[in-house]
Amino acid sequence: MHEHLAAFEAAGRREGVLFIGRAQEKNTVFRTEKRRAADGRACPWIVRTTSVVNQFYVYCVDEDFGAFFLKFSSYFPYGARLLVNGHHYAQAQAARARIGFRPLV
Repeated sequence: MHEHLAAFEAAGRREGVLFIGRAQEKNTVFRTEKRRAADGRACPWIVRTTSVVNQFYVYCVDEDFGAFFLKFSSYFPYGARLLVNGHHYAQAQAARARIGFRPLV
């Protein structure tokens, strides 16, 4: 991420998508399984379980928020998260206000 961000800023860009990544991670999902009713008939049943599913990451840079990423799952219930780093946010706000700072690496 730091390499992509450095190249992005070196090219003079201020906002945009750095890269899109994919990872397989363990996640809570819903699946169906066959169960038997009291009278013996088979019926589908929704159960909560864990499984390894694809997670997609979209790493971006914004003038107001700095570097952030979106993470979303490719499997039901299709959870998504927006993660904003407070340090990047503070750096972006200081840069917009033209306040000098030295980022800690």
